Amino acid sequence: MLELQLPIRYTWKEPFRVVIQDIFNQPGALVFVAGMYLIGAYGRRGEWDLDQVVKLARTQILHGIDRFWIRVAAGIAVESAQLLVLPGVSVVDSLVAFGAGFFIAGIRWNRRSATETAAFLVLSALVFSTASYASTVLKAASLVRGVEWDYEILALDISLTGLVPHRLAAAWVADHSNIAMILDWVYFKLFDHMIWVTAVLVGLRQFKMRTEFLTAIAIGYLIGGIWYYLMPAWGPIYTDPAAFTYLDAIPVRTPSIRDALKIFTVEVIEGRSQLLRSWVYVAAMPSLHMAFEFIMVWYSRQSPIALLISLALMVLTFLSTLALGWHYAADSLGGAMVAAVSIALASRFRNSLLPSWFRLAEDDPIPPPKPLFKTLWRAWRSAADVRASHS
Repeated sequence: MLELQLPIRYTWKEPFRVVIQDIFNQPGALVFVAGMYLIGAYGRRGEWDLDQVVKLARTQILHGIDRFWIRVAAGIAVESAQLLVLPGVSVVDSLVAFGAGFFIAGIRWNRRSATETAAFLVLSALVFSTASYASTVLKAASLVRGVEWDYEILALDISLTGLVPHRLAAAWVADHSNIAMILDWVYFKLFDHMIWVTAVLVGLRQFKMRTEFLTAIAIGYLIGGIWYYLMPAWGPIYTDPAAFTYLDAIPVRTPSIRDALKIFTVEVIEGRSQLLRSWVYVAAMPSLHMAFEFIMVWYSRQSPIALLISLALMVLTFLSTLALGWHYAADSLGGAMVAAVSIALASRFRNSLLPSWFRLAEDDPIPPPKPLFKTLWRAWRSAADVRASHS
């Protein structure tokens, strides 16, 4: 860092602020997380039993009566924390935060589970903070040396496909602004997807697999950061801007993020930066968005519905990396390689990921899931039966 004249100061709170904002500053975000938990909890055998979900809701309400004021206090505490971290939130966001605290306070923790959960959250925060810092330093340093691999990566794209994939994708999406807006929304839902997969694994009671999953994400950050440094590239949105002028005419986040990343990256290159900012520097090869999407598909495979959601997000994210100009097609191939190595390492050291004083029990075996379409059909029929019984 000293040799490359990178700033020493770093925004340690920024990664946590971004994740908290993704969770608490969106209407219904926590409701969706709860839904993913239920997908894991009630989809363990590949099928949904809607009656069990209704019984759970009734039980929660009855058990909550005797803890009502404790729940209210917890809801107010979560909502207050949200307002302190994220000023200017909407009424709906506040209600969702209050509901989250109200629900969590109703869970009947035993001492061991509460201690394990607290310890795991602390360890996760430390690993996340360290991985974010290391990745940021390597990402910021990647273009300082004045070496760029954009033309080589583009040549690889052309040799593999005979086309220029990002131009083809951008030209098609330019005529379908609604699709462009969907792809822009999906691209910036990466952290949300990580939380959803974690919720599914907790619902499945696959706690070791949850730890393995989060470890694979952390390893992916470190491998990706090293690769950024060894093979720095700007990406199509900077080297071929004419293909993405359509983005300036529609209400999406990509243009503002594109401009901000360029400003921060140029500041570092020119030695004018006084603060190292989390993640906000240009890097194309490999695509960590795609690396993490591959990882999330792998760890969603135990639940047919979660797997379907993850596969859909993976496909849309791949399209977004091209159509929005963030990556070359070959970058996604690099992302697949990062994912494979990260999963292999996390799986190989599965039983030694946590300290010796913090040993999780082995995960419960999960029966092979039933066929996906059969699962969806049963869920639909169960919902139809409930509607019919109340009509």
